[in-house]
Amino acid sequence: MSTVMDANLADARAARRDPASPRAIMRRRARSHVGFLIGAGIVLAAVLVAVCAPWLAPYDPYAQDLSKTLVDPVWTTGSWEHVLGTDGLGRDYLSRLIYGARVSLTVGFGAAAIAGVIGSLLDLVGGYFGGRISAPRCRPRPGHAPGRYMPRQGRPRYRTGAGACRYGDDPVSSLSPPF
Repeated sequence: MSTVMDANLADARAARRDPASPRAIMRRRARSHVGFLIGAGIVLAAVLVAVCAPWLAPYDPYAQDLSKTLVDPVWTTGSWEHVLGTDGLGRDYLSRLIYGARVSLTVGFGAAAIAGVIGSLLDLVGGYFGGRISAPRCRPRPGHAPGRYMPRQGRPRYRTGAGACRYGDDPVSSLSPPF
């Protein structure tokens, strides 16, 4: 009798439980995806190095020491004083590499943010005004078929004009046949 009650209780608890939210599903998939974890670790390490650059860099990346120009890295004949060596002006390569992460990340994230803003604005304007705005975006490039590929009866036909490019269609991939 108690096993039947335990089974019924477990069924009742399972029925009350809400299904997993999309955010929980995304987290579970991200934690189990090895490629995502490796990429996220590399990006996190680069961000940490860029943020902590003033404390990690052994030398000032702009300071010149002409008495130590072109010092070899440590794995050839260099010393541990300049692990990656120095350039023609005596600046330490490791310090310049660490500080360069700040510039690289700023440019990368800044470009992505600007592209996102411009794309969102274009989509908002295109959604409000309709075909007049999105028609130039959907025109084919030279050398491509003049519209969206529409297979019919073994003979390729192409749709042109209004409706050739709909919301979510990629203008480049929509011009190539789907096979």
